[in-house]
Amino acid sequence: MSDPVHVGVIGLGFMGQTHCRSVQRLEDTGLARLACVCDGRGDRLSGKVAGSGNIATGDDAQTLFDPSGVRTFRDASALIDSGEADLVSICTPSDTHVDLAIRALEGGCHVLVEKPVATSGAEIARLAEVARGSDRLCMPAMCIRFWPAWRWLHDRITDGTLGPLQSLSLTRLGSMPDWSPGFYDNPERSGGALFDLHIHDTDFLYWCLGMPDRVDSSGDLMQLATLYHYPQVPGPILAMGGWKQQPAFGFRMRYTACFAEATADFDLARDDQLCLCRGDVSECVELSPLSGWDLEMEHLVRAIIEGSRPEATLEDALRVAEILESERRSLAEDRGVDLAPG
Repeated sequence: MSDPVHVGVIGLGFMGQTHCRSVQRLEDTGLARLACVCDGRGDRLSGKVAGSGNIATGDDAQTLFDPSGVRTFRDASALIDSGEADLVSICTPSDTHVDLAIRALEGGCHVLVEKPVATSGAEIARLAEVARGSDRLCMPAMCIRFWPAWRWLHDRITDGTLGPLQSLSLTRLGSMPDWSPGFYDNPERSGGALFDLHIHDTDFLYWCLGMPDRVDSSGDLMQLATLYHYPQVPGPILAMGGWKQQPAFGFRMRYTACFAEATADFDLARDDQLCLCRGDVSECVELSPLSGWDLEMEHLVRAIIEGSRPEATLEDALRVAEILESERRSLAEDRGVDLAPG
């Protein structure tokens, strides 16, 4: 077996903590090791980092990492230049992603960059150009592609075993994240829920169906609903997402997919999360207990070891950004927006 991929995590907020745990899950397999971490806040480098989020990722009362075995940095460039990391996971605010990813690639590191890569296609294109000239991998963290229930749905849409897709509704609702004040509530930096939350469903649709012909969005950057027009799907495709719910509401993540021969319904809040209905019979679909974050990290680590192309690419992120920018335009102009084919 090859040596484990040494991973450095830059940014120890909620997502950085999540990525640390995903790397640690791989340590017993010998695939990866958490080698180093970086955060500008010195109190986060003790290893006892607490956080909160929409979905539980571990016991916050436990130590996140042991600083005697994981090297700590206050400066991202120092981590990159140290040679400690083969793979750098960038979990900083979105408006820092592109410059840090370019710095990591130029420093000889593979990169996992949290979504959104950026809130403009032009910025993503700048990173993609650097990545094309590098011999390192740079993967956007489109974790919904790896989430078991969504991967199952993707496979049913593409393999046709339930008949053609007839309609699809996607829901992703919660309260505004409270772990980074001044960022999430500033759409100039975060892109609002459109780019930070709703992006998951837009990316999922692009992954399954490609570019839509047209988008028609209503609401605002913090909570919206979008109708996507795909000529190959006869019924509506609707995604609703946002942060305007009160904290007591919790987090809701679900979908209902109607196929010609069955209906699939997923609800994160249920014990039996994914149900498949055929006629009068409903059955539970067993899913992997691993999260999309865990499976995403494992996928990229294996791609590095095997020298293969990752499933999510910067070219995908660029096309998803084009769709989101069209949705943003639809919101601003209160009308549907046609997208260029291809």
